[in-house]
Amino acid sequence: MIKNLIKIGVLLVAAVIGYNYFLGDAAEKESSQKIVDGVKEIGKSVGGVIKSETEKFSEGKLDRVLAKMSAVMANIEAQPTEDTNLKEKLKELMQERDQLQKKVNSIQAEDKTEKRDRKDIRKEIQDLEERFMALLKSSGIQMLEE
Repeated sequence: MIKNLIKIGVLLVAAVIGYNYFLGDAAEKESSQKIVDGVKEIGKSVGGVIKSETEKFSEGKLDRVLAKMSAVMANIEAQPTEDTNLKEKLKELMQERDQLQKKVNSIQAEDKTEKRDRKDIRKEIQDLEERFMALLKSSGIQMLEE
């Protein structure tokens, strides 16, 4: 019931502002224009905040992926194995992970990084994760999902 009253109230306010904006006298048109401009600015600000928070969340997600891979890699490295091929591939993946971690850290240090650069790094991390999972699968090592 209250929800419907709020909706009706918002619609009435929008109708009055719209009427004044198009059919009101000069003072009403001016005040309606200020309100419309204010709403536009709020919309832009909210859009900017959402975009910024989405990027921060994505970067945090990448940090978690890299941290999880690091923990599993360290666990695998600590296990005794005679498979030198596995150790070599693991070492290569660890070096790539370290390079990507440096890139992610530089992005977080510079908030002015272009969106394209961020997407490229996300793609590189996903590629590294896929190759790491393939290595685990081919070596027969089971990884528990969280």
